[in-house]
Amino acid sequence: MESTDIRNKNELQKEIAHLKVQLAYLEEKCDKYEKNINNNEVELQQIIDLAPYFIFAKDEDGKYILANKYIANIYNTDVANLLGKTDADFAKNQSDAEGFIEDDLKVINLGSPLEAYEEQITNSDGEVLNLQTTKIPFVTIKTHKRAILGLSVDITKQKEKERALIAARKRAEESALLKSTFLNNLSHEIRTPLNGIIGFAALLEGTDISADDLSLYVELITSSSDRLLKTINDLMDISMIETDQVKVVKSKININKQLEALHVKYNIAAERKSLRLMLSNDIPTIEASLYTDEEKFEKIFSYLISNAIKFSKHGTIEFGYHISQKEENHKLVFFVKDMGIGIPINRQRAIFHRFVQSVVSDTRVFEGSGLGLSITKSYVEMLGGEIWLESEEGIGSTFYFSLPYETKKTDVKPKQKLRAKKPSPKSINDLNLKILIAEDEESISLFLKNMLKDINQEIIHAKDGEEALEIYKKTDDIDLILMDIRMPKLDGYEVSRRIREIDKDIKIIAQTAFAFAGDKEKAINAGCDDYLTKPLKKEVLLDKIFKLFAE
Repeated sequence: MESTDIRNKNELQKEIAHLKVQLAYLEEKCDKYEKNINNNEVELQQIIDLAPYFIFAKDEDGKYILANKYIANIYNTDVANLLGKTDADFAKNQSDAEGFIEDDLKVINLGSPLEAYEEQITNSDGEVLNLQTTKIPFVTIKTHKRAILGLSVDITKQKEKERALIAARKRAEESALLKSTFLNNLSHEIRTPLNGIIGFAALLEGTDISADDLSLYVELITSSSDRLLKTINDLMDISMIETDQVKVVKSKININKQLEALHVKYNIAAERKSLRLMLSNDIPTIEASLYTDEEKFEKIFSYLISNAIKFSKHGTIEFGYHISQKEENHKLVFFVKDMGIGIPINRQRAIFHRFVQSVVSDTRVFEGSGLGLSITKSYVEMLGGEIWLESEEGIGSTFYFSLPYETKKTDVKPKQKLRAKKPSPKSINDLNLKILIAEDEESISLFLKNMLKDINQEIIHAKDGEEALEIYKKTDDIDLILMDIRMPKLDGYEVSRRIREIDKDIKIIAQTAFAFAGDKEKAINAGCDDYLTKPLKKEVLLDKIFKLFAE
C-alpha cells in the first residue's frame, strides 16, 4: 500500500514536471506570438504613417482604434494621444465632428459603405481642407464592437485647380462674348458712317440739288467721316497699347489753357443737346503748369467729356481739377462729372475693360466701339496716375483720374532766333504766312492749299524731300513748312534735320499717315515743332499753326 502511494507520488511529480515543460514551451510560444503581433502592429503603423492619406478606424462610440500620422497632424497631436478619443475632442470646428459622427453611424447602422463622397475638415490652423472619403463597416475581433474603416484623400489642391479652370473658362467665355459683341459693334461703327459717306457722296452727283440739301449732304458726310475716323483711331490706339508701342513724351503744359481749349471744343456739342458745360480750375493760370504728355492728357479728357455728353440727356457737365488733399500725395485730381444715365454697380469695374460699354443692349442707343475707357485707363497709368469713378444709376457719374503734380522739369531748350520776330497774332486771321508744303501726294497738297487759303500770302509746293530742301535754301522768307514724313529721295526727318542746321527759327509741322510709337518723338528730335497724323482736320491744323506763332 505504502509502495503504491510512493509510486503514484513519483508519477504525479513526473507529470507535473512534464506539464511545467509544456507550460514553459507555451509561454515561450505566446511571448514569441505576442512579440510578432507587436512587431506587425508597429510595421502596420509605420506603413500607414507613410501613406499620404487619412487612414483611420473608429468604433460605434466614435473612438479612434486606428489612426495614422496624417490625421493626427491635422489635429495637431500624435497617434497615441488620438487613440481612444473622438473627433469632438480635437476638432477646430465642432460642426466637422458632428458631420463625421453622423456619417459614421449611417455606415454602421446600414451595414454598407459610403464611397468617394466629399467632405471638409478644418485643421488646427483654421485652414479648411477638402476630402474625398470612403468608409466601410466591420466588427472588431477583440471587443466584437461595430466599427468603420475610413480612407480620406486630401483633394484641396485639385478643387482649387477645378475652381481656377471654371473661372478661366468663364473668363474665356466672357472674353469671347465681349469680342463677338465688339466685332458686331465695330462692323456697325464702320459700316454705318461708310454708308453715309458713300450714300450722300452719290447724291452729290445729282444735278438738281438745292443749296440747303447740298449743305446738309456735306455736313452729313463730314460727321460720318469724323465718326469713322474716331473708330479707326481707337483701333490704332488700342493696337499700339497692346503691342507696347506707345511712348510717353513729356513737356510743360498749362493746365488751365488746355482745359479752356477743351471747353471751347466741346461746348458746341453740349449746347446741341441743351447741356451746360462748366469748367472748374483750382490753380491760377499763371501757376497752373504740369509736366506731362500733352497729347495723352488731352485724349484722356476728350474721351471722358465726349462720353459725358453722349450719355447725358439734360443738366450740367462739369470738368476740372483740384490739388489732392492727401499731404503724402503730391498729385492733381482731375474729374468729369455728368448727370447722365449712370452706371450699374455690377458694371463699374468692367467698363474699363476692352470691348465693354456701360450699356449692354441689342438695340444700339449709343454709338461707340467700347474702347474709349480702356484707352483712357491705359494712358492715365502710363502717365503715373490712376482712374476711378463714382456713379449712381439714373443720377449720373463722376470720373476721376490723378496725375503726379510735376512742375520742376525743364522744357526743351528754346530755339535761337535768327530772323526778325513777327508780332504775335491775336487770332488766326491775323496770320499772313509764306508756307512750304512738302508733300508727294498731289491730292493732299491741293487739300492743304485749300485749308490754308485764309492765312497765307504764298504757298510753295515741293513733291519730294530733295526739292523741299532746295526750295528752302533758295527762299529766305518762308515762315512755315508742312513736312510730310514719308517722301521720295529724302524723308521728312532728314529734311527737317538739315533745315534746322541752317535755321533755328523756322516753324515745321510734321504730318504723316503713320501713327506708330515714337513717331512724334522722332519728329520733335529731328527739329519739328509739332506733329499731325492724317487725315488732317482744318480746325486742328489751324489751331496748331496759331499756337506756334502766338508763342
